[in-house]
Amino acid sequence: MNGVVTALAAVAPAVSPAVSPAPPTGESASHVFGDMGVLDEQAVRLAVLVDPRFLAECGWDPAGHVLAPPPDHPRLGWTPPVGPARAAASVTSCVVPGCSRPPGSHGLCRAHRSRQMLRGTSVDEFAADPARRALTRFGPCLVAACPRDRHGGRVAYCEPHQSRWTRDRRVDPGRDEARWRRTTSPVVVTGQVSLAGMPPLITAQVLYGLQQRTRSGAHTRVQMLRMVVEDLRHAQADSVHADSVHATAPRPEWGGRSARCSPRWPATPHSRSATRKPRRPRTCGSWRCSGWRGG
Repeated sequence: MNGVVTALAAVAPAVSPAVSPAPPTGESASHVFGDMGVLDEQAVRLAVLVDPRFLAECGWDPAGHVLAPPPDHPRLGWTPPVGPARAAASVTSCVVPGCSRPPGSHGLCRAHRSRQMLRGTSVDEFAADPARRALTRFGPCLVAACPRDRHGGRVAYCEPHQSRWTRDRRVDPGRDEARWRRTTSPVVVTGQVSLAGMPPLITAQVLYGLQQRTRSGAHTRVQMLRMVVEDLRHAQADSVHADSVHATAPRPEWGGRSARCSPRWPATPHSRSATRKPRRPRTCGSWRCSGWRGG
């Protein structure tokens, strides 16, 4: 936890940027939220302060809400995997031309893998066969944070989340599936931080805080930033209140109400002063945070 504290220490400068009292239009925040309609004026006001050039430099995808800075970024750099892990990470769809279903470690989707094994040919030979038919995707995994596709037409989740849900339901048969979908973490991808499924205000606070921290010359480890985001997700927070958080509590089980507490998050004091003081948070385990509505 000391590494988290070091990586996400509060930043200077102390002077907050000037903000127009008039709420900006949704279009002016499209570089942060994409086509998502955001009605939270506080979130939009803060998102307007995030520089599109900064987002481009750190690999922000406004459609998928995924941050993917390049490995050689001077302040957000990370070490890419090597060997087979790197090769597997570079394959995002089945190697059969035109097939959009997710691949396994062998590069083929489950259906094509079964056919390839029945034929007894190599993966390269199977994929190069012009008789192979491309298959359409099954649709997105229903876990809010997950960018992957479902792994079958009769299942709700990608393969990792289907396995996780089966395991969690076995441990707790009464688990609330709707809440589980909102609070479960995405499958970890090296060098990426997913903000998918997070409230717009948290998305804006994280990106603005990261921008101010980076511009101050501080380094931020991607894996530490991911830990902070997932703690907020598990706590079902709808705003960052870092000045009340203590780095002492252990990480909860999936979907637990308490969260491992993060250090002073760099969105504070910048995002707070830029968006006015938020409503008083309520106590939530070891976090002082505002709960998601419907949570």
